[in-house]
Amino acid sequence: MKKAIVAAFIVMLILALPACGSEESSQPSSDPAQPASDNESGSILGNEIVQEIVFPDEPEADEPVMLERGEDGVLIGSIVFTNPVMLVGNFRDGETEDNVINVRMGPSTDSQIAGQINYRKVVEATEVVEGWYRVTVLSNLETGMTTGFIRSDLLKEYSEEGTHNRTQLGSKVFDEPVLLVGALSSVNVRSGPGTEFPQVATIGLGQVAQSTEVIDGWYQVTVFPGMFTGFADSELLVEYMETRQFFAVTREDRIEWQGATRESTLIDLRTILPELEYYIILATPDNFTGRTLYERDIPILQRGTAEKLKTAQEIFSQDGFTIKIYDAYRPSSVSGIMFDIIRDSQYVAPAGSSIHNRAAAVDMTLVDADGNELEMPSPMHTFDRTSHRNSSEMSDEARKNMDYMTSVMRQCGFTTVSTEWWHFSDADAGRYPPLDFSFREFEIYSIGN
Repeated sequence: MKKAIVAAFIVMLILALPACGSEESSQPSSDPAQPASDNESGSILGNEIVQEIVFPDEPEADEPVMLERGEDGVLIGSIVFTNPVMLVGNFRDGETEDNVINVRMGPSTDSQIAGQINYRKVVEATEVVEGWYRVTVLSNLETGMTTGFIRSDLLKEYSEEGTHNRTQLGSKVFDEPVLLVGALSSVNVRSGPGTEFPQVATIGLGQVAQSTEVIDGWYQVTVFPGMFTGFADSELLVEYMETRQFFAVTREDRIEWQGATRESTLIDLRTILPELEYYIILATPDNFTGRTLYERDIPILQRGTAEKLKTAQEIFSQDGFTIKIYDAYRPSSVSGIMFDIIRDSQYVAPAGSSIHNRAAAVDMTLVDADGNELEMPSPMHTFDRTSHRNSSEMSDEARKNMDYMTSVMRQCGFTTVSTEWWHFSDADAGRYPPLDFSFREFEIYSIGN
């Protein structure tokens, strides 16, 4: 949890010790039309990852305005949280884990029930609306993702040390590796099966992990694509399903840069080009640094740049080819890390100087109908003369493929650089400002069940 959230909830807990609700707890209702009591609990979301590079903490937000609780324990008023807040069902005397909490479609007991959760589930809240938390719940195969409202006295601060954890009790070695996904915005991965072990990485919402066993309620995981290994609380991961997909929410910003206001609209490229092949190489250790530089493998571009790429793909597809994306938006700070390693501006620009920092460039190649990459002058991100467009070392086939790809991309509004056959910049990149948003800062949503 980020420092701002922790600080905020310490104050909130001081102001609001758990209070008894006015309604009795109840068993799960088989008829959604028959409301159970609004004693409710939640579910989960996911996190991100960090390997050998330690990403700095985000600056702490201004001290948030805190809400007081009434005599019934319900928060008074409304507030939007700077960052999502992790909460869990508020156990009280005389209640058991079989009790359920209603997730309602609006902030009132008069609103329709959207779903139910038990007291061991964890939820994420983005705001309080007149005493009700607005929450997202990512639960199991049957219920999928639920969004709605839970009365504030029925949730309390989540803690890794809390007794609400350990969905998978005990220990077990799985017959076959199990695929899981992060179910909260930030799930800690620790070096051992317990909170006493240091944090080594995080798993983001929808980020895939493979588990071979569970030890005392902690999954031993390998996180993809960064290949981090460690242990994660089993309550905070859910079953992976091909039918459930996770995307970054479109981000719109107005940024002052060089004396002018620049507009930036960042989209998840997969939302308009799902047919492309994606291998975001800097989100893996399979790159020239040998380290994972991105926390998530999310292909982000400016909307205008993405539309041009869409036009290019329409042309490529007529000839039986598909674009494969290796890199798109690159935070300025990551460019700085890369430049410190390469120290050659022919191949890597300093922080803030790359068109990738503006989310207006792609590193790409083409694949055929069988998914095989076309022959090109060199492997991706080979930073020497073999990657140059005028290299005398490339084969005739590689030159033909490179020239074909380049012709289509230029036709669709992209420019090239002489030293990298794979790099294409939006000709309108100058209208966008350089950015340094971490991939952890993109809100994630889910579709499908």
